[in-house]
Amino acid sequence: ASRAQKKSSSPPPTMLQAAARKAAAVQRSSFFSLLRVKDVLVPQATAAEPLSDDAVARVKEDISQSADALIEAHKPLLPPACERAPAHLQMAALALAAQRHLLHVSATTDELNLVDAAEVRWVVDG
Repeated sequence: ASRAQKKSSSPPPTMLQAAARKAAAVQRSSFFSLLRVKDVLVPQATAAEPLSDDAVARVKEDISQSADALIEAHKPLLPPACERAPAHLQMAALALAAQRHLLHVSATTDELNLVDAAEVRWVVDG
């Protein structure tokens, strides 16, 4: 087959972009499915109940927004020829945002046990 024939048989760029967006969404969803927020944000012994599902959802949304801000800040630095760079940036941003936010919430919420960075890294690393 000639080079022109091979080139025409590859999927159109818009299809590849759609597939990349879908893969990024699955990657993000998987990250949050695996993120064990309740293992880090543990109420003190005096609390009557564990962290609610609504509170966990709010924490995950805050992490998602922080990750988006990190991605936007660093996206211009990605090498343009590297197709995998956006996925790697997303995972790094999610992990960093999760670690920062979980430490912040733990340190600023009186009803929760204080955790250290090693405990948070253990949960974020999965």
